[in-house]
Amino acid sequence: MKGQNTNANLAAPYSKLLAFATPYEMGMFYIGHICAILSGFALPSFSYLMGDVLDSFGGTSREAQLEKIRITTIIFVVIGAGIWVISYIYWSLLVIFSLRVSRRIKEKYIEAILK
Repeated sequence: MKGQNTNANLAAPYSKLLAFATPYEMGMFYIGHICAILSGFALPSFSYLMGDVLDSFGGTSREAQLEKIRITTIIFVVIGAGIWVISYIYWSLLVIFSLRVSRRIKEKYIEAILK
């Protein structure tokens, strides 16, 4: 319908939203996204390690199979703990960033209304 406002017309571009962030908050923003990317890169390693577990069932002795699986299990745990820590860091940084910027936007909005 012509002349009617829709939500798509009222959306603010991301560059305007990021304009309210301080340099410290932008650092949090970039570090959070780098940690998110690292977390995403680490997840496919589980598929690779599962292949090592399946390969260990080849024609070797039971003790050798268990040793390979034990080593792979330790690697699983280390990578999983690393993913958990990195995911916590990126989630925390991005939530703190968004709360601070949204508070600043709300403050500017209230100031504009009261003027």
